[in-house]
Amino acid sequence: MRFPFTVTEEILAFGNRLDQPQNACIEIRVSGSIDVSKLTNAVAAAVAMHPMARARRAAGRRVLRPPMWELRAPGQIDPGKVIQVTDADNDEHLSALRAAFTSQLIDLCEPPAIRLLLVRRPGGDSLLYAWNHAMADGMGGIRFFRSVVRHYEGAADPVPDVDPLAARELRFDPEEDQAANADPSAPVTRWNDLPTLVCPLRPTVEPGYGMCYASRDVDAFDLRLLHEHRSTITVNDVLVAALHLAIAEWNQRQHESAERVMVLMPVNLRPAAWLHEVVANVVGHGVVQTTAEQRVNPTVLMDVVCDQTQLLRKYSAAAFRGRPSWLRRLDPFFILLLSQPRIRRRRQVAALMSNVGRLRGFDSLGTAGSIVELWGSTPASMPPGLGIGVVRFRNRMCLSLRYRHVLFDDDAARSFLGLFMDQIDVVCGDGNSQDARRNALPESPGETPARSDE
Repeated sequence: MRFPFTVTEEILAFGNRLDQPQNACIEIRVSGSIDVSKLTNAVAAAVAMHPMARARRAAGRRVLRPPMWELRAPGQIDPGKVIQVTDADNDEHLSALRAAFTSQLIDLCEPPAIRLLLVRRPGGDSLLYAWNHAMADGMGGIRFFRSVVRHYEGAADPVPDVDPLAARELRFDPEEDQAANADPSAPVTRWNDLPTLVCPLRPTVEPGYGMCYASRDVDAFDLRLLHEHRSTITVNDVLVAALHLAIAEWNQRQHESAERVMVLMPVNLRPAAWLHEVVANVVGHGVVQTTAEQRVNPTVLMDVVCDQTQLLRKYSAAAFRGRPSWLRRLDPFFILLLSQPRIRRRRQVAALMSNVGRLRGFDSLGTAGSIVELWGSTPASMPPGLGIGVVRFRNRMCLSLRYRHVLFDDDAARSFLGLFMDQIDVVCGDGNSQDARRNALPESPGETPARSDE
């Protein structure tokens, strides 16, 4: 069976390069030891359930026609070949393994387009799972991993009555189509200014990605003061606003200007009935931008950010999907044109903010014990070379910073992540106590110490 790439899949596949692979990643740590045989069987069961995990890119292409996927049967795929096993004595060793693992190119021509790294560690194993972004977006990748976890522990893994291949070309109902044709008033910024890029600090020529983690209690995101001003402000709005402030403050410390800051934000297009389901790319992207004047006052900043995020959720994605199919098929070629240096510089974003919210269904891994830590990260191609992934796991907000070495060295990346955590407190105002500030952990190059939330 063959079926065409969607526009999103084609764009992501085009950007997949050896020096900056388009791989997203999830990492868990368990309290016990993971059995390789059971893990292999769980991966095989998950691959059989989700068609996109069995899809490979077919050779050849004709002019404007999109590349094609070719669907393999479950029996044609060897899940054992995507699992690696190694040991790590300490956090520094694991950090090096993590950076190397997330920097591996995953070939779409050999399904499944996933990789797993099992790291044996004192006090509990770590399991890293990466997938080619063209196979699935963040929600889709998480959904596949949830299947692996459920099958490992022998739990039921029901899926909604949705054709995952048809869902990739999701269409909107007439009311949403009308919204796509509406002309809402967007926040106004000065487009004559070139967008700000994050100032490099001690860059190297090393290819691939670096990674660092931080976490804090969910209670530290106290929105009471913000809700007194505007009840619709969300934690995601706080994260986006804090990232704008962090980029501006970072550049100021490096004696570089920061006028118009643009942050890319994914938008989940799945209907509410299966919001966290379906392994596929069912996502749109929008830009949230601010000027220096809008960032002076936190209240004004939150209004600007909140207006734009609400606008993106209501209109931007629907407008993209509402285009005629023949026009959407030309989008990859328009993007290639817009990627030319003279045009690209006026469109460049400074960072990517990917917040997938609360993750459920990751309580334990059967005989391997409870899952005590969970992290997620997004690819960070140059430019901007900087991506922040956020997941809520139990009572913790877990943040990961993935960065290109041509932007930061490890110490610079940890400094930027610490600055971002500080700006969260600035945005939330007096609602955060000093205890909450001290509870942030931005300095660790690896992960927080293993702990049990039971």
